[in-house]
Amino acid sequence: MEQKLLDSKTIFKLRVLEELSKREVVDLDELSGELGVQATEISAIIDEMRKNYLIRVEDSSVIWLAGDNPSRIKPWGWSYIYKTIVGSTMHVAKRLPSWSIVVAEYQVHGYGRHGKEWISDLGGVWITFKFPLEEQIAQYLPIAIPVILCELFKEKFSVDAKIKWPNDIVVNRGKLAGIIIEGEYYKNRLHVYAGIGINVNNDPKLEKAVSLKNITGKLVPRNRIISYLSGVMGRIEKYIENYKKLQAQYLELLETLGRRVAVLVLGDGAITGKVIGVTETGDLVVDTGVEKVKLSSTEVYELKYL
Repeated sequence: MEQKLLDSKTIFKLRVLEELSKREVVDLDELSGELGVQATEISAIIDEMRKNYLIRVEDSSVIWLAGDNPSRIKPWGWSYIYKTIVGSTMHVAKRLPSWSIVVAEYQVHGYGRHGKEWISDLGGVWITFKFPLEEQIAQYLPIAIPVILCELFKEKFSVDAKIKWPNDIVVNRGKLAGIIIEGEYYKNRLHVYAGIGINVNNDPKLEKAVSLKNITGKLVPRNRIISYLSGVMGRIEKYIENYKKLQAQYLELLETLGRRVAVLVLGDGAITGKVIGVTETGDLVVDTGVEKVKLSSTEVYELKYL
C-alpha cells in the first residue's frame, strides 16, 4: 500500500486533539510546552482547526466542546475505542472482540469497496462497528445500513439524502457518506465489520463530495451521529426484522432506480441498461434490452449514470 505522508500542520492538529482527548480543558501555555511551539503558534493552529472542530481558546484555556469530542462518549453495550490516527478503523477492529466500536479522527489508509481509497481528513466521522450476526440476517445489511444513514440525516439534520447503488449516500449528487461491509467466521459464528465514513465538518477533497457542514451551513456536534448509529447498530437484528418494509424503504431512497447506467463488472467488461429494481439482499437488476441482469456489489467495480 502506498505510503501517505502527513504535512506538519496536520501532525500538530492531531497532537492538539490527542491532548484535548485526555482532558476537557487544557491550559494554552501547558499545551505550548507539551508540543514545543510558541503559544501564539498554537493559537493560530487552533484558529484554523475551528473550521472543522467545535474548539476555542477562552481565558488562556483550550476547550473542545464535549459534544464534538468522540473520546467523551461511552456507547452503552459496546467496547469503545477512540484514536486520533490509525491506518484504518477496519483493521483496528479486526483485532478486537465483537461488540466493539473504533472511531478515529484521521485514517492514513482508509478504504472502500474493492480497496478504493477513502480520504479521511479532519472533522469527519470515520467509524467501524464489529458485532456477531446470523448469516441469514447479515445478508440484509447492504440495504439496512444505507437506510439507517438516510434516516439519521433526515431525523437529526433535516437533510434529504438519497442512495446511489450500492451504498453511497448522496445529497444533490454529492457524496456525503460511504459504507463498507466485511465479515469473517470465528468459532463457527459470523462476525461483521461495518465501516462507515461520513463527511461531517471536514472539507472533502473530492469535487463530487459534500459535507454536513456544507449542507447545513454550520459545524455539527459529531457525537450526535456516533450515539445515534451506536444505538441503532446495537439492535440491528430488530431493525432488519421486517425486511420487506426495509427493501421498500431502500427502493424509495434509491436515486439509481429507473436510470440508465454503465456498469463496470470485474473480469467481464461493461454492461449498459436501465436499472429496474433491487433484490431483497441488495443486488442490482439491470435491463439491457436483451436480458435482465442481476449484479452484486462484489461483482461491480464502478457504476456511472448515462
